[in-house]
Amino acid sequence: MTLSTIKDIKKIFLLTMIFTTGCGNKPDLSRFDLVKGEQIYNNTCIACHLAGMSSAAPKIGNQRDWAERINKGMETLFNHSLNGFNDMPPRGGKPNLSDEEMKDAVAYMVSKSW
Repeated sequence: MTLSTIKDIKKIFLLTMIFTTGCGNKPDLSRFDLVKGEQIYNNTCIACHLAGMSSAAPKIGNQRDWAERINKGMETLFNHSLNGFNDMPPRGGKPNLSDEEMKDAVAYMVSKSW
């Protein structure tokens, strides 16, 4: 193998690592109730976050949609979900959802999109 080939292999490896693991550190989601979050997602969030439903909403399970958002931090994601962001209404349009329920739903989506 030539030096050029080795450098190309290293580049491919690094790019593969970036695209398969995302950038930054994986958030610690252990304090959230992901089962409750899944229920809230299925009853509320799915309307926009399911693939093809809204062009602006990050799709659950799509690392490319979520990587940059996750790298901004969970507090930013929580703030956006609670107060609204771009086309997303505050609390996903369900004002009766508590802060804790919203955070569980966000944590669930992140857990499936990392």
